[in-house]
Amino acid sequence: MDANQGLQAIKIVNPRHVIPVHYDGYEVFKSPLDDFKAAVATAGLEDRVTYLSRGETYHFPLGPTAQPTPPPAAQAAPAVVHDVALEQSSVIT
Repeated sequence: MDANQGLQAIKIVNPRHVIPVHYDGYEVFKSPLDDFKAAVATAGLEDRVTYLSRGETYHFPLGPTAQPTPPPAAQAAPAVVHDVALEQSSVIT
């Protein structure tokens, strides 16, 4: 998969939010994450993509109208969230 194919996947699946994973762990990827970031920016989809470092946690709000934003440190987390910690061996399907 290259950056343009990743962008096409976003357009086809049309998720509310995207977190790229496994972009550097396999030899089958044909372009680096920076190419994907540039393609996302050119398409105007930056507000739908969050880039995490290994081990970083993201809080997913649940519900049909929930907006995907990490809770601020000074503010309490939403009542219902799913925490996903990314590690080298994470598999998200």
